[in-house]
Amino acid sequence: LEPVGFSVEELETVIDISAVPPKALVEVVGVRSGTKTAAKMVEILEAHGMDVEKPGELVEKIEGTDLVSLRVGRIFKALDIKMGGVFKRVSFASLVSLSSTGLGGAHVLEVKTPWDHLALVSYVAGIGRALERKGKSENVRFALFVENAEKIFTRTENPVTKALMEVIEVYKDYGLGWVLEVEKDVLLNDMVLALSEAKLGAVGENDVGVRTLVRRPYRLEIRPYLTAASIEARPVPSASSPPAPQPVHT
Repeated sequence: LEPVGFSVEELETVIDISAVPPKALVEVVGVRSGTKTAAKMVEILEAHGMDVEKPGELVEKIEGTDLVSLRVGRIFKALDIKMGGVFKRVSFASLVSLSSTGLGGAHVLEVKTPWDHLALVSYVAGIGRALERKGKSENVRFALFVENAEKIFTRTENPVTKALMEVIEVYKDYGLGWVLEVEKDVLLNDMVLALSEAKLGAVGENDVGVRTLVRRPYRLEIRPYLTAASIEARPVPSASSPPAPQPVHT
């Protein structure tokens, strides 16, 4: 038996090397893209990232003793010492599974630092793979809700932002959906705007305007959070209270 309810779980800032795109990881580490060091790191991560949990485990996978290889090895070692606790295996399948009651749940990740941003990419990519195993779906199986989305899907593209958008594009056909909150859509990256299929905007206090790709614009009225109901309060008799008088029919 499972309790009936909508669970809310706060996620850790955890990065699963097997899920995170290599270029995004190299960007957050601070290695300049386009250099031989960055290219070598990406090469090692693409070849062996699925087989390890910690960055330090990649050192033994490096072949060669040239300066670039030695530098990459030192970076992986330093990353393991400084940020080793952030790298863990994640059970992504458990994040997308429904309870026996059919009720879903919410997972909350606070994104403040570049490492949090990379953790978000890791979670979404891993969840996308878990959805892919279930096959394609026209229904949304997992929805990503992002507040202040302009801070995540920045107009100035970088490898981390690009990686997240590419993950969304790859797995949208497997039930991955997204809802982005932003003051003005012009603040968002053009790529994520192109991928989105609907736009909702507040018209009044209780009205929302909706634009989609498949029909003309329309408006919706927001449903109240609680339905008004008349509740009659009745005292509960105690065990020592005398029984209530019964009606007498004559």
